[in-house]
Amino acid sequence: MFEVLDPRRVQVLMSSKQVARKYKGGGVLGVRFRYKDGTVIHVTGHFYSQPGQRGAVAAAGRSFEQLSVNVVTEKRADNGRVRRLYDTAPRREVTLQSAPSRAAAPVPAATVTQQRLDTRSRVRVLKRKGGYARVRDEQGNEGWVDASAL
Repeated sequence: MFEVLDPRRVQVLMSSKQVARKYKGGGVLGVRFRYKDGTVIHVTGHFYSQPGQRGAVAAAGRSFEQLSVNVVTEKRADNGRVRRLYDTAPRREVTLQSAPSRAAAPVPAATVTQQRLDTRSRVRVLKRKGGYARVRDEQGNEGWVDASAL
């Protein structure tokens, strides 16, 4: 179970009175919040419907199925906004650097899912400094690249 700490920033998508009673909490099962350019959906666990299930378990399974459909529908509707944000691609392969300098080290591998971007990568330019641009790719990897590569 989890608890919503900032209800101004986190929207509760699903909750359950039965879960709240059983686990002595708020009964929150699913939430949504914005992070950087995207939206995070967090759910407390996996519920599923099987033939013969009744009551709260079956209802929770149907609710999660509907939540999944809603998430896919909202993602599809948001694709245009995301494409407009990530409207740049490197003209050549580049390594994400930790600072806007030729001598800067690559961003630490532990902080990204990839250190190199290729011409198929879609990026958003966050900031420019000198001949460098701070970029974020669609997976959330950030770093500095030579601006002439964009």
